[in-house]
Amino acid sequence: MSTEDNRSQLPPESANQLSTNEDISEQSAIVTTTYVRMGPLPALEELEAYDRVVPGSAERIIAMAEEQSKHRRAKEMIKAKAE
Repeated sequence: MSTEDNRSQLPPESANQLSTNEDISEQSAIVTTTYVRMGPLPALEELEAYDRVVPGSAERIIAMAEEQSKHRRAKEMIKAKAE
């Protein structure tokens, strides 16, 4: 079935839209994705990628975050006792 045959089966407004769209030879779009997260650890996908590049690095990164958390809590306790 040709394009003309297909057009004749469409409602007039759809056929007109099809004609308009056929005049556009190329369309492009720019898609931007913004990813924001907060926390001591990278996203799971990033952690897995680190571990693929440097085996064991995911565990080291998690341990580092745990140590930082312990350190921060200890400082907060000292500050709270001083107040």
